[in-house]
Amino acid sequence: MAAWRPLRPLDGVLAYPTEVFHATIAYIGAAVNPDTHRVGVRAVVDNPGQKLKPEMFAEFRILTRADVQALAVPQRAIVREGAQARVWVVQGDHQFAPRVVTTGLEQEGYVQIVSGVTPGEQVVIDGGLLLSNRGESSAGERHAAEGD
Repeated sequence: MAAWRPLRPLDGVLAYPTEVFHATIAYIGAAVNPDTHRVGVRAVVDNPGQKLKPEMFAEFRILTRADVQALAVPQRAIVREGAQARVWVVQGDHQFAPRVVTTGLEQEGYVQIVSGVTPGEQVVIDGGLLLSNRGESSAGERHAAEGD
């Protein structure tokens, strides 16, 4: 966590559909939760008109280096079963195999794949949940895993 610096700006806090609140990071937890893969973050949010209330949920994005290259697949390719994430990898004509993956950042409709799929492998992006429920191969829309 050494790369993080307090008072780093956030890319807008969305708590209401049409309003964006500005904020800065005040604290970042020292450890990653091994079960959820999350880190606690505390931010100081500008709250004009006192519209934000305690215990409200909001969405925000922490801006990091823009030059990070990573393997990513569309979010809808990920099939989540409890804490485990998997994708269906194309093995041949109408043949698919489930693959457990470790996911990372989620951004703009894509999920970073930390491990489990290699660049160039094709994954099913539509119908993966149906494949999981049937427990067998079936046709689905393909997508090549890409590095961004």
